[in-house]
Amino acid sequence: MNNYLFLPFVFCIVPFLIGEVAQAATFTEIGDAGELLSTSQAVSTQPPGTPLASILGIITAGEDIDLFQIYVNGVNPFSATTVDSGTTIDTQLFLFNSAGIGVFGNDDDAGTPQSTIPSTLLSAGVYYLAISTFGDSPISAGGDIFPLPLLGVQGSTGAGGASPLSGWFRDSFDDNIGTYTINLTGAEFTTGSTPVPYEPHSALGVLALGVWGAVSRFKKTRKSARKSCIAGNTSQSGQLAKKPEKQV
Repeated sequence: MNNYLFLPFVFCIVPFLIGEVAQAATFTEIGDAGELLSTSQAVSTQPPGTPLASILGIITAGEDIDLFQIYVNGVNPFSATTVDSGTTIDTQLFLFNSAGIGVFGNDDDAGTPQSTIPSTLLSAGVYYLAISTFGDSPISAGGDIFPLPLLGVQGSTGAGGASPLSGWFRDSFDDNIGTYTINLTGAEFTTGSTPVPYEPHSALGVLALGVWGAVSRFKKTRKSARKSCIAGNTSQSGQLAKKPEKQV
C-alpha cells in the first residue's frame, strides 16, 4: 500500500530526467577553427555527454578548412550532413578517428553541392569532423587520404589512407565563402578544451561575409576557368597533380 505513495513523485521526476538527457544543443564555431588535430576546435561548450545536434560555422575564405573534435557515443548511429541545413556553399565533409586516420569522406550528396556522411554505427570515442569546400582535400605523409575524385561516400582508400592527417591540398581557385550548418546524429559534446583561434584570416570573417554577395556573382565563371586550368595542369610533368574535375 505504501508503494503507491511514491507514484506522484515518480510521475513528476521521470519526465524531468528524460527531458534533461534528451536535450540536444548546437555548437557555434569560435573564431576560426584550425585544420589539424593539434589546432582543431573542441566542441566542449556544454557538459560532456550532451547530445550534439549541429555545428554552425563560417568559411571565411575559399581555402578555409574547419576541423572539430567531437565525441561519438557508439550507441546511436552517427551521421553528419549539410544537405537541407540552409548551407549554400559547395561543401565536403571528412571524418577521422582519434588518431587522425580517415574514416569517411563525401563531396556531393543527393544531387546537391552539399555533403553527407550517412548513418553508421561507430565505436564510441573521440573523432574529428572536417568541413572544406570543393577542391581542398586531406593528405598524410603517404599522399591523398581519400580517393580522387571523391565520388559518393568513400573510406580512406587513397595512397595515404593508412597514415594520419598531416595537411591539406588546397585548390587556390576555390571562391566559396559563407556560413554552414552541419546537422548530426549520434554525436555529443566532448571533454576537450577549446583552443584559441589561430588562423590569421579569422579576424576578417565579418568582412568576408560582407563581400560574399559580390564574390558569388563570379562563381560560375571562376569555376569553369578552374576546371580548364586543372585539366591543363594535369599534363605538366614534375609538378603535383591538380585535383580532377568535379563530377556531380
